[in-house]
Amino acid sequence: MHLKKYKNYYNDNSSHYDIVLSDIQMPNLNGVELTSKLYNINPSQLLIILSAHDDSKYLMPLINLGIEQFIKKPIDYQELLRALLNSSKKIISNSTQQVRTTSNKLYFSESIFFDKANSSLFNNSQMIYLTKI
Repeated sequence: MHLKKYKNYYNDNSSHYDIVLSDIQMPNLNGVELTSKLYNINPSQLLIILSAHDDSKYLMPLINLGIEQFIKKPIDYQELLRALLNSSKKIISNSTQQVRTTSNKLYFSESIFFDKANSSLFNNSQMIYLTKI
């Protein structure tokens, strides 16, 4: 993600992205630099960083900056889904909205819910699949 795009989104919507998902290696700046710049703009931004590297050169600065989650490549999509779900719970608990729960389902809105029984995310009763792009 480009920093300019992040700023433009705020200017257009008067709010920041809920969650930023970024790789650590990018053409213009790395994930540590991006994280630092995003936290200067929005200290409460939730960030999930993906990387093929688990080198402490990257990990320690990211941990010290306070990222939400670090996920090592190749991506375990269940781990990514859990990280997104946990981040979503934080967003909802910090907002004025309440999460409606049933015994097996966690609702984020009327149409979006997480089925705890089979660890799946749904929108309008259709499963949302996480795939590589």
